[in-house]
Amino acid sequence: MFFHIAKDVYLAYFNDEIVVLDLPKDRYILLKKEMAEFLNQILTLEFQKINSSYMPIDLAIILPKDFDAKLSELRSMSIISTDDFNTQDSTDIRKNSTQAGPENLDWRMYFGDLNIEIPKRYILQAYILRIKVDLILKIRGFKGLIDFIKKSRNPKKSYKKTNPEEYNSLASIVNRACFYYFYRTKCLEWAATLTLLALKKGLQCNLVIGVQNMPFRAHAWGQVDNLVVADDKNLPKDLSVILSEPFSSNYSQKSTNF
Repeated sequence: MFFHIAKDVYLAYFNDEIVVLDLPKDRYILLKKEMAEFLNQILTLEFQKINSSYMPIDLAIILPKDFDAKLSELRSMSIISTDDFNTQDSTDIRKNSTQAGPENLDWRMYFGDLNIEIPKRYILQAYILRIKVDLILKIRGFKGLIDFIKKSRNPKKSYKKTNPEEYNSLASIVNRACFYYFYRTKCLEWAATLTLLALKKGLQCNLVIGVQNMPFRAHAWGQVDNLVVADDKNLPKDLSVILSEPFSSNYSQKSTNF
């Protein structure tokens, strides 16, 4: 049997620690090095259950003396599922182990965006999406927003990738809508609006969230393959990507090896 990460929980490895994104509880949790190593161990090993105790199939592996206590703690924090599984999970603890992180993670609108001529109907379309993002976050929380983005991708529809200029044009539309919006726009709302606008136009775009742990920071941006839209192109290198939706990408969760 195998241990699995709980549903709607994402992990990223950064500087020997693991950052946990718990969507259902709308929170981040930081696991220090010892617990991070323990979590990696139980996700990569196969166990057998004898009475109420767990033992690795490979008897040469020595578990820590406080194995049961640590496992219980991870389950009580809803990081590890309380169920036992017959197959190994495909969850990847995304690794970025030596970075110091970027200095500035704010989203800003540049003055030049105000001089770009954009049809009002495009701005209105982005403005309505921006309202939807706010309402979903307030009513259904972070998980609700990610679920909405996933459902906004029609599995029967073919989404194309286009040139960077077109994605930058979408970013300018979102910037203008956010400029007129009645609340301050943060990076998550901006990236979610951009992603939803791209999906409406039949284009591929992912909402990507990256994290660091010293100090803890999280930042969201739009990305298509290796193209970061209207943001620092080094973000995927400077931060550990913890979530990328709704399309599979280079950050798709494939294995559990550090």
